[in-house]
Amino acid sequence: MKNTCPPGVSSCSMAVFRSGREVRVRKFCTSAGSPLYRYLLLFPGASFCQNLNIAPSLLCVCTLPLCNAGHFSTVVENTMLNYLPKQLLPPREDKKIPLNSVRDHPDFGLAEQLADAGF
Repeated sequence: MKNTCPPGVSSCSMAVFRSGREVRVRKFCTSAGSPLYRYLLLFPGASFCQNLNIAPSLLCVCTLPLCNAGHFSTVVENTMLNYLPKQLLPPREDKKIPLNSVRDHPDFGLAEQLADAGF
């Protein structure tokens, strides 16, 4: 499995979509000739995630090397919260939830949000 983009390409993409009952994830280098790539180069460290109205899906594009590495929920969180001033982020809450709960999983909040969005 290739873990780097071609020389001169530092933008990574990730698509998350539903296929039947499964959530599928595809990760790839953003083509250097694409308008998205050229636009994001104007803003060093820029990234975004956007749902696509044609299907329950999500496209994330980021401009740091290997910024699409890891579980898709981590990529989404890093993409959406990267470089935000701490004053804009909600305070972290330590919730007491029984062990072995579905809510134990670190991706529960994102999974709940994706479910609310129709994924």
